[in-house]
Amino acid sequence: MKNQPLNWNFAVPNAFSGEGEAVKNGPTEKAMSWMLTNPREPFQLAMPHSFVKIHVDENKSHWFYYPGGPPPLPDTEFGIAQTYGYTTETQSSSMPGGGLLCTTVSAMSVLLGTDVVGRSLDGIIFGLPEGNTTAVENYLTNRCNEMISVTGHSVGVNQVHQALSNPVTIGALIAGVRDFYLYSPDGMSLKCNPAPLAIAESPWLATMISNNPDGSEKLVIDEASMPAPIFFVPTVVPAPFCSPKLALGWGLWKKDVAWQPGTGYNGCLGQIRVKRWTNVHALGVCTFP
Repeated sequence: MKNQPLNWNFAVPNAFSGEGEAVKNGPTEKAMSWMLTNPREPFQLAMPHSFVKIHVDENKSHWFYYPGGPPPLPDTEFGIAQTYGYTTETQSSSMPGGGLLCTTVSAMSVLLGTDVVGRSLDGIIFGLPEGNTTAVENYLTNRCNEMISVTGHSVGVNQVHQALSNPVTIGALIAGVRDFYLYSPDGMSLKCNPAPLAIAESPWLATMISNNPDGSEKLVIDEASMPAPIFFVPTVVPAPFCSPKLALGWGLWKKDVAWQPGTGYNGCLGQIRVKRWTNVHALGVCTFP
């Protein structure tokens, strides 16, 4: 090997520079060459012009009745799911024959939206009902570190939560915005904004912000559930010759969170999709004298 000088046509792994000098001139000419390798400074993989998309589905209310009698008898979903926004509102639903010996059972003026009102995007993703939030945090933190291009800088879970807690997202959700973008404007920090604000801060996003991830979506949080602070008394109309005996209404909060990874070839490193809904249960029971 010592009689064969280096051929710079072939790459030397982890070589950052190469130099040489003539040590002795004349008939016994001798030269030396060397290269600088392994500077002992880690360089992480980074895609500085990249982003993660966060999409929130429309919130829905689903209405359930007990025509055969109270639990453990099964419930029946009736009617079309209704949409509610990011402020509180009341909704109503009614089912003919929706209870045992009942002509109709009606859930009237039920307060909805308390699961999302006043929440930032961080609260929408990670707030109650929680589910496996650690897995979601890991996916986001991993992708966000791929956006960090300044050597020596990295981001952790706290920085991700801080970006998603941007108060701007509260007003944007109320205004009907459903798509948000997590990005690094400077290769060191994280920001989360709707498209117009994100592009204004980082103009390079304009050419790629409509791109979608190329991976397959999978549920990370699958129907997380908890009792909701929804309690009401349904309106029960008894069948002929019957009398109302029981009227009880309650609700459950539900949440799905899905992750779709992206290689980042088009700038999109992945997408979080959040689906929230409320199941409203109206129980009516009448008796025959």
